[in-house]
Amino acid sequence: NKIKGAVGYFDQVEGSDKRKRITTSIGGSMTDKSSFGINYKYTKENTPTENAGAGFDYHSFSLGMMHFVSPQLSIGAILDDPTKSKAHLTKGSVGLQYVAFDFATLIADIGSDYNKSVADNMFYRSAVQFKLIADLYVRGGVFSDKKNQEKGTGWGAGWVGPKLAIEFGMKFTKAIGDPSYSLLKGERYREMGISLAYQF
Repeated sequence: NKIKGAVGYFDQVEGSDKRKRITTSIGGSMTDKSSFGINYKYTKENTPTENAGAGFDYHSFSLGMMHFVSPQLSIGAILDDPTKSKAHLTKGSVGLQYVAFDFATLIADIGSDYNKSVADNMFYRSAVQFKLIADLYVRGGVFSDKKNQEKGTGWGAGWVGPKLAIEFGMKFTKAIGDPSYSLLKGERYREMGISLAYQF
């Protein structure tokens, strides 16, 4: 029943937009196979577009649970922004991870905005992660998001030590629907992010 926590910093560039985020998470075991956690985020946005013009910041948090069905298979659920601090953050998801051959992990998530029509705001993500040497890994995946009218691919690499974790990722997105959501239909953009986390 030991309580563990972590603090992290995330820096992201999405075209001309920039995002910086500080996170704090804490969690503990409920049973020998299940755990529960809370994640707090402080985010500062800088979006120099015609409509935004200036930066803004906001606070949000997420609740999560995980259950280990077996040493290889785990399932989880996440509820984002239950206090509804930002309209675009409210969503819930369930997912699973399966470890195959001790070096490959299959990951899949599905969810929706719990404040709106579930069918019209579905999203899914799937990825495969490979362990290279010691604590170094790489991963790649695909996603589709009806809520934000986007789909795309991504890849990343990271090192996870006993206390410190460093990750780098790239995301390639294509707008697939109503221009009022984000970009014009068919337009593409690229995101790049780096994160640092310290576990205590």
